[in-house]
Amino acid sequence: MAIDRSTPALGSLFQGLILEHYTRPRYRGAIAGAPTVHLKNPTCGDEILLGLMLYADGRLAVVYFLGGGGSLLPA
Repeated sequence: MAIDRSTPALGSLFQGLILEHYTRPRYRGAIAGAPTVHLKNPTCGDEILLGLMLYADGRLAVVYFLGGGGSLLPA
């Protein structure tokens, strides 16, 4: 199912969700000893460090991230 983001109501909804997450991010941080992966988009400079922990049975226990967009990252 494709989402039509050109619709003003949906566009403002997505913008609101992005701004809300920017001001109050959830799951932002690091997990000591967790396996991590670092990804970088060379085109725009976006970066993310993703860490996760699993339960013994393989189910996802917790996920945390550190990252940001090109102009938001410290120099």
